[in-house]
Amino acid sequence: MTYSCGMADQWLELKDGSETRRIPLAGALTKIGGASPDVSMEGLPAGELHIWSDPPKVVLVAGGVGLSVNGSEAREALLADGDQVRWGGFRFLFRREVAAPVLEEIDVQAVPEPARPAPVGGGAAWERVRAGMIVELGLADKALVRTWQDSVIRGDFAPDACAGDLSRGIDVDHDDPRLIERSGRLLRDFLMASTMSGAGGARRKVRQAGKKGAAIIVSQLFVLLVYTLIILVVMALLHAKWPETFFDPLFDKLFQGS
Repeated sequence: MTYSCGMADQWLELKDGSETRRIPLAGALTKIGGASPDVSMEGLPAGELHIWSDPPKVVLVAGGVGLSVNGSEAREALLADGDQVRWGGFRFLFRREVAAPVLEEIDVQAVPEPARPAPVGGGAAWERVRAGMIVELGLADKALVRTWQDSVIRGDFAPDACAGDLSRGIDVDHDDPRLIERSGRLLRDFLMASTMSGAGGARRKVRQAGKKGAAIIVSQLFVLLVYTLIILVVMALLHAKWPETFFDPLFDKLFQGS
């Protein structure tokens, strides 16, 4: 059997004064600008840019300055070798070089292919929901949460980049009991959402409001009754100790009759 493999070398070329800098993309993500950048230099716009390695793409995570790839404006775009990226006055080239494949003869005995396990997760949609539950459960980095809250307020929210940032480094299995419990309640809310809209939902809200109102009235009447009884007991004790104490003819008559 002939086996071939090739490796891709990826880097950014950018001008830093009169010199051309070459920044290798060794990891999955390279941050430009922001609070904890991998690349920082003078002239960067306010905000944060992410360069992903697999698949190669650029994402404008935060900032009001526009991003363009080969002259076309975009907040997120896939990258190919030679693409020109401009972020305000900051420009760079994305370079990608795939090494020639190495051919190797390997003797392999035919064996039955094992059954493939069912895929875990649900793609981008599940990652977004999972990141939201991680935030709600208090497991996400608070500084990152505030950063993405600010991006929502500014109107430059990128859901996939947000889910990747918030989930990175959080060791929570897909079948974690906390996620299972919260996702069950979330599913219940989705199921009942339609019943809370329209005429049916309005009637249900009226019934709930009526029940709450009746409960408030009953509780207030009970409190009033308790206070009334306390006052009557105090009055009776005062009248018993000092018979000349006068409150009301009806009260005195009832007390003397008892």
